Amino acid sequence: MMEEAYKIWEQIEHEANVIINKKTGMLIIDKDAGNLTSIKSNLQQLIFPCTTLTEEELRTKFPGLKFDGHAGLIDIDAGVTDVQAALRTVQFLFRKNGGTICPETKVLKINPGRLVGIMTNKGNYQAKSVVITAGPWAAKLMEPLGLHLPLKPMAINVFYWKEKVPGAYSMASGFPVFADYNTMRLDTFVYGLPSSEYPNMMKMCLHVGPATDPDKRDLQIKEHIASDIKKLSEYIRGHFLHLEDNPSIIERCMYTNTPDGNFILDKHPKWDNIVIGAGFSGHGFKLAPVVGKILADVVTNRNPQYNMTHFRMSRFEHEEKSKL
Repeated sequence: MMEEAYKIWEQIEHEANVIINKKTGMLIIDKDAGNLTSIKSNLQQLIFPCTTLTEEELRTKFPGLKFDGHAGLIDIDAGVTDVQAALRTVQFLFRKNGGTICPETKVLKINPGRLVGIMTNKGNYQAKSVVITAGPWAAKLMEPLGLHLPLKPMAINVFYWKEKVPGAYSMASGFPVFADYNTMRLDTFVYGLPSSEYPNMMKMCLHVGPATDPDKRDLQIKEHIASDIKKLSEYIRGHFLHLEDNPSIIERCMYTNTPDGNFILDKHPKWDNIVIGAGFSGHGFKLAPVVGKILADVVTNRNPQYNMTHFRMSRFEHEEKSKL
């Protein structure tokens, strides 16, 4: 899917004459050399170029990092998606091709039937079919339709840390996306993006957060900010020599996780004119063009080119059955 996503993003960039994806490479750090070997093998099978780094090579190539006892792998084709540019561009092309966007329109209820009714705060609509991609609100919207999906909205603190040496970890200087797979086994999983979005500010976060009600996320997450800062400050002091250890900017985002980390892309088991796309688990945006293509195939009764077994909601029946 990622290979096709790259191609569609390139088509979108070409059609709109914009740059959305910036290739930086991704540096994966791990103490487990066997795990890096496995990742390298998987990338090579997909014909994605990569290179491994010994501890000494890692130290030489990235002198601003300190990872004793670690090795590295660089996924050369990885990069950063400019989210705002992507949203602007896709919305522009959507309108250009006849689509209508209804801003600040909250969906209140979906009424199933031969014609699906959509109740909103700005009026009601009817359609022969509906695709629901409601992010962290998906479970709430689907429950009245008899679906009790095992979706877990999660609030994520997003931190930006100032470079002591301007440009030390910047995209312009060639610093890559960063992921510490050793921390993944410790249930923290630290990752970072090179400074670019904010000048001289490297984005570094934990890939985990507390379960939250999306309508109360700002209230529920405040107590976790200090804890996240403490963990990341200690991490930065130990490994990033040229970063301040107190964040300059704090933002928030939402993940909607499934138990297995895979998406839900499926029809409602009772009403096949209602299609659900949900549970993107913090890694859905980069695959958005392919996900959109799959959902379009599903809602128009075409067969997607991918094996859909991994995306069926029925895979969770042993955990929590749908009540129809």
